[in-house]
Formats: sequence, structure tokens, C-alpha cells
Amino acid sequence: DIAKTIATFCGIGEHFNMPIVLDTDDNIEGVRPYNPGYQGYHPGSEPLLWGKLVPTKVDAITVTTDNLKELHKKDCKDVFVLPNSLDVEWRSQFKAKPHPGKIHMAFLGSAAHYENLKLIERPVVEILKKHPNVVFHTMAMYGNSLWSGLPKEIDERIVRVAWSQLRQWPKTIAEIGIDIGLAPAADNLFNRAKSNLRYLEYSMNKTAVIASPVEAYKCIKHGKTGLFAREEWDWFEAMDKLILDEKLRKRLGENSYKDVIKNYNMKKNAHLWVDTLDKIVRKYKKEKGEKKFFNIT
Repeated sequence: DIAKTIATFCGIGEHFNMPIVLDTDDNIEGVRPYNPGYQGYHPGSEPLLWGKLVPTKVDAITVTTDNLKELHKKDCKDVFVLPNSLDVEWRSQFKAKPHPGKIHMAFLGSAAHYENLKLIERPVVEILKKHPNVVFHTMAMYGNSLWSGLPKEIDERIVRVAWSQLRQWPKTIAEIGIDIGLAPAADNLFNRAKSNLRYLEYSMNKTAVIASPVEAYKCIKHGKTGLFAREEWDWFEAMDKLILDEKLRKRLGENSYKDVIKNYNMKKNAHLWVDTLDKIVRKYKKEKGEKKFFNIT
């Protein structure tokens, strides 16, 4: 989101008479102070100034959620929702490690989730106190800012997961063998624009999911493909319920896996991208003519 980049792309579009499409997955106007991205996207910042200009200068916008579509309808008349999908066939090669007698819970995600994780900090500690057979995985990047100063017996059951490259991430998630995946999200403008990717990644491994009842996770059917939890006590009760009820854990995991296979499989959904881009190009040609070609000799 810098002036030079915008000028370059818009200039290419004008020069060759071809549509420019913006693909965006975040509400940059709502970045929270706890998010590392706030260093760039804060009120009065230059990236935010240019970032808000970009959607008004392109020919079409593709987004991942209905919330983002509503946000950008004021900027561009052609906004299309292309939902997150997983490469199911490729991810299926990664298998979980068995851990008999133990139940593994996890929150796995980027550095942007400090505010969200505060929702579950105390409930997770109380669960670890109550259930000695539970192991909790979270990201090492949070260091001493969360789940710190705990008794040794509890701290030993908190596993700090190292950062991994994007290509390795599905393997990292799968091999942990998560029984219960946590997806907390504070209800704010930034999170309302977020997508359901965390639910999809957990579900790909047949993991029972507990999530905040926010826009991103409206795809979850409570009691069928996952559980919702709002307050700290809700989170404790939901985790406790799944720890004690293996059949429920298995059922939720199986159901959410089927949901991914049916509705979020990239092999089935790839045509949405092709169809959408084709529609954008056809409309552009109809209104502004064919793409220009230049002989370079």
C-alpha cells in the first residue's frame, strides 16, 4: 500500500486496457493496537491512506467474506466473495501422531491474536489444573506475555509451537494430533471481517472445534460441527465437556471434516475463481474494448 505500487498497477491497466483486480482478506481500517500490523495500519498512517484509496481505483475486488464485501461496496461496484478453500488432497498426506491417554488442545495462529487469546487464558489454566491428562499447544511467539508464571506441573503441559514456513504449516498442525482446537475471537470490526480459516484447518484433521460466536465462524453449526463459547466460563465448560466426552469429540470432528470436504475443497471450488475472473474480463471488454498489445522489437 504505497503510492508507487498503486500508480504502477493502475498505469499497467490503463496502458494495456485491461482490468485491475484487488484481492483483500482484511479490514485494514479496523486493525487493532495488539496486532503487529497496527505499526503500519494505524489512524493517520501513510499505508492506511493509500490502502483506503486502492479499492476506489480498481475495476473489481475479490474478498473472502460477506463482511468485506459490504465494506467495499462503497468503493467499487463489482465485489465478489471467493471463500477460503483447502487443498484437501495434498493436506491428507499429513497424519497425526498418536498420544494414548492424553488429550491435546491447541490454539495455533499468527502473532495477531493476543487480544483473542486473552479470552481463553484463564479457562485454559483452570482446565489444566482440573485435567492432568490434558496438554495445551500454543505459539512460542507469545513468550512470557501469556500463560506465564504458572506452577511447574502445569507449565510442563503447555507446549510452545515454533513458527514454521507457510508450506510446512499444514504438516505442523496435523502432526500434533489435536483433539480440541480453540478459535477465540473478540467481537470487533477487524475480527468481523476475518474468515473461517482456523475452523477449516482444525477440521481438516478431524479436530473438535470450540469457537467464538462471531461472523467468521457463522458457518459452524453449534452441537453438530463445533461448539460456541462467549464468556470465560463458557470456554471452560465447553473444553471440560469435550475432554470428558470422547464420543462427542469424535462426532464433532468427523462432522466438521465432512463439512470441509463438501464445501471448502479447493478442487471443487477452483472454478469459482476462474468463473469470477472470466466475468470481470468479459464485462471490461464489453465496456472498454479489447486488451491492447504492443510490438517490442
